[in-house]
Amino acid sequence: MNAPLRARRPRSRGLTLIELVLVMGLISVVVGIGLGAFSSIDPGRRAAVGLVQNLVRTAHNTAVARRAPARVRIDPADGTIVAEGMDVLGTWHFEGFGLEGGDGLDGIVVGADDLSDAEGYLGGCLDFSASPRGARLEVPVQDDPAFEPREGFSLELSLRPSREGTGRVLSLGGVVELDVAAGGALQASFRRRRSDDLGRTTAGGWVRATTGGGALRPERWSRVAVHYDRRALRVVVDGVQLAVEASEEDVAPLAGPLQIGGETGVFPGRVDELAIAVVTGEVESRLPETVRFRKATPRSIDFVAGGALDPSRHPGPVEIELEFQDGTRDRVLVGIYGTVE
Repeated sequence: MNAPLRARRPRSRGLTLIELVLVMGLISVVVGIGLGAFSSIDPGRRAAVGLVQNLVRTAHNTAVARRAPARVRIDPADGTIVAEGMDVLGTWHFEGFGLEGGDGLDGIVVGADDLSDAEGYLGGCLDFSASPRGARLEVPVQDDPAFEPREGFSLELSLRPSREGTGRVLSLGGVVELDVAAGGALQASFRRRRSDDLGRTTAGGWVRATTGGGALRPERWSRVAVHYDRRALRVVVDGVQLAVEASEEDVAPLAGPLQIGGETGVFPGRVDELAIAVVTGEVESRLPETVRFRKATPRSIDFVAGGALDPSRHPGPVEIELEFQDGTRDRVLVGIYGTVE
C-alpha cells in the first residue's frame, strides 16, 4: 500500500555573497545619486531669491491694487530691502461749484466768488487766470490723520498757464509747495522734519527741486508729478523727469490746510485732476548673511500707479543682482510692466 503523498516545502536559500555585494553596490549608487541631487539645492540661495521676488511683487501688486505709486528700497551696505506702498488719500476733479473731493474732503473758495470753469483737462477745472489776489481753494486735510507725508508723498495734477507769469500753484499744509517760476519753470519744495531740545517735532529748512525754463507752456495742458521717496525730490512733466534733488530727510507734519492758489501771488492759469498720495505702509527684510546685493543693483525700484516701472526712473527692465558666499551669482529681473522673474 502506497504511503500518502506529502506536500513538498520549498527549501529556503539566503543571498550568496556575490548577490549581497551586488545589492549593496546598487543601493550605494542610488543613494549617491539622491544625495548629489539634493546637494545641488541650496536652501539659502532659493530663500534669498524668493525673498527679493516676493517683496518686489508686493510693491508691484500694491501699485496695481491702490492705483498709486509704490517702490522698493535696497541698501546693499546692510543687505536690507523694503517694499513701500502709497495710498491715494485725496482726489479732486473740480466738477461744478461744490468742489467735492475724495473721502469727504471738500474744498471752499476763499477770496473769490467762484473759481470753477468748464474747460478743464477732463471736464471742469479751477481757473485762476483772472482771479483776484489771494484767491484760493482750501481743503482741511490737516484734520485727517491719514495725511502724514513723513515717509514720502506724491502729487499729480494738470496745469495750463494762460500766459507767462509766476505764482503759487499749491501748498500742502505749509510743508509741501509747488510754484511756477520765471520762464515757465517749476519749483517743488518740502520742509524737513526736526526735533527741538525737548524732543518736540518742528519744521526745519526747505529742500527744493527746480526745473529749467519751458517746463510749462502757455495755453497748453501739462501733466505734472512731484514725488519724494526719502532718496530724492523729483519733478516730472508729461512723463519726463526735469528736476531732482537728493535728500533722505523726513517730511515735517502738516501745519494747515491744502491750498490751491495762494494768499499772495497766484499761478495765472488752470488747475485740474489733482491726486495726493502718501506712504502708508512698508515691509522690510534682510538677506541671509551668506548673500549680498551686488553694487550694480539699483537703490530704488519705482512703480507708477497701475504697476508698471516708472519710465522717468527706469527706461528699461531692472536687474537685482545677488552674490553668494561661493562666488556664484543670481538675479531677479523686473520687466517694464512690473512682472518679476
